[in-house]
Amino acid sequence: PEPEPDPEKPADAKTLDDYLRQAREWKERLAQVRRWLDKISGPEEEARPGEPRPPAERKETLRERLEREIREKGYARVRADHLIEGRPTLTISELAARQVRVEGLEGETLDIEGRNLSTHPNLLAETPELHVRSSTGDLAADLVLGAYAQAGGTNRMAFLWRGLPTDRVAGDLKIAETRPLQGGTLDLKFDGSWARRGRIEIDLPLAVTLHQVQVALPTGQRTVLDNLTLPVGLSGPLDNPRVRVDDQGLTKALLAAGKARVVEEASKQAEKLLEEKVGGDLGEKGKGLLQGILGGGKDK
Repeated sequence: PEPEPDPEKPADAKTLDDYLRQAREWKERLAQVRRWLDKISGPEEEARPGEPRPPAERKETLRERLEREIREKGYARVRADHLIEGRPTLTISELAARQVRVEGLEGETLDIEGRNLSTHPNLLAETPELHVRSSTGDLAADLVLGAYAQAGGTNRMAFLWRGLPTDRVAGDLKIAETRPLQGGTLDLKFDGSWARRGRIEIDLPLAVTLHQVQVALPTGQRTVLDNLTLPVGLSGPLDNPRVRVDDQGLTKALLAAGKARVVEEASKQAEKLLEEKVGGDLGEKGKGLLQGILGGGKDK
């Protein structure tokens, strides 16, 4: 089923549907991640330690519970669950999987490490953690369930993917009729928090860094950008997050990049002409003067 609309969504906020052509497929993938986080977070009633709870109804005694279960199930099916109260059903102190091969990561392997994983993480003294690293170091993920440990803390989610081919994702962008990005690579990185409030909610600042990427400028021209970082905010329900992009800041950055590109090209052409026509020391002085005129000089 489709995730329910977020009632707290600001009027100016956008969602995956506004930016991705295959938003439905992405929501399904995120829903799978949400279900997985639900499982490793433990039972819902134990997932939020320290929060106020409504007054509890009278709790039946052990004798009353045993007598009730005998009536309902018979003697043979009654379990002595009280003997393991306060203990997780299953705990994995350490988990290690080396050189795991994953479809879509040809030529790379993953190392997966987990610590203090449990069916009831709130009953553990140590914080549950899960870490993934690729053999090249270009892919990394960290998941920390600090809010569910006895010591308390926050839930952290971090992700890094360096050198992702731009053309691999540009075709799914819904920004314009033509591809706004072509060639080069992207770095994706986020490090933020998540919580379970009846649903999994996130607060993840995402940084998208472009490397030698051809970008369509607002002027209609195209230019190559390098080491330009675009900040994107992801918040709200994990499987249908709000997406915030500073459109004005992005436009200014692209215009500035386009202006710098034009100045650079003009400077190169002018320097070439000076060298051909004048040459020598006079040519070198002329180059310095050009740099000042075209933006290389200092303000006075």
